Amino acid sequence: MLLVLLAATLAPAARANITVLLARSNRDWLPVTAVTREVPLVLENGKLIQASSNAFRLAEVKRYWRGMPPPVVVRVEGLSIDHSTVRLSGVDGIESNMRVVSGTLCSPVALERVFAAFELRGTSRKPMLLVREIGTLKAGEPRTFEFTFAPPRGAGMESCTVHVYSDGFELLQAGQGPEALREEIGRRIRANIAGVTRGDPQLFYAPAPVRPAVTEPEAPVPEVKVAVDIAPDGSVSSASAAPGVPPAYAAAAEGAARSYHFIPKVVDGKPCACRVVVPVRF
Repeated sequence: MLLVLLAATLAPAARANITVLLARSNRDWLPVTAVTREVPLVLENGKLIQASSNAFRLAEVKRYWRGMPPPVVVRVEGLSIDHSTVRLSGVDGIESNMRVVSGTLCSPVALERVFAAFELRGTSRKPMLLVREIGTLKAGEPRTFEFTFAPPRGAGMESCTVHVYSDGFELLQAGQGPEALREEIGRRIRANIAGVTRGDPQLFYAPAPVRPAVTEPEAPVPEVKVAVDIAPDGSVSSASAAPGVPPAYAAAAEGAARSYHFIPKVVDGKPCACRVVVPVRF
């Protein structure tokens, strides 16, 4: 196989908006909730049915709504496109040009009905969408994928962007960078407080802490209580572990809590700062 050098364009680009994958079902474009191999499934009348065609398109999510689930941030690593040329046995002068897109996917939490949409751009103006089933992801366990496809005749592949979905929701990617992630979390938080007159703070986004590698012969600490100052936008401005916690665990808990996001306290229709104590569980 000859590796096509797409290193600069294969990395997931930072973007402020998530997308929804749509498929044609009769005359309507409906969100894809699952994929079986490479067949899109849409939800109609509470049932998953096969879309009526393999026509897909991506659309930006413009409207965020209350109750939208917290985001899941996954890692997509080693994304590449290999170009293999295979001469068909017994046939002179005919070759099969196939591409293989591969990589590794890892989620911090268990996910069901995971699928990917590969947005392939070539010499033609219109991008090619390749949809494939990933399946179930176990928490913290990398999953390697490899899919073969035939590109349109005469269309070279110049870049590839991968969109990962679970139950129809696009997952965020660690490679998008902290600014893009914060903006996406902020959009969901703002949707949750829109129209609210009064409300207490609620933990919204809490990535798992990393258990410190301690060498002391002590029992592992299951949780640490941390006092956090919540800003009006739901981010954490400071975090302080309770006294008496082993220093390594206190530092790990404070570091995790600083990356938490809350639906902030709302008074008279306005989000405001406050302080709460939260348990950081290892």
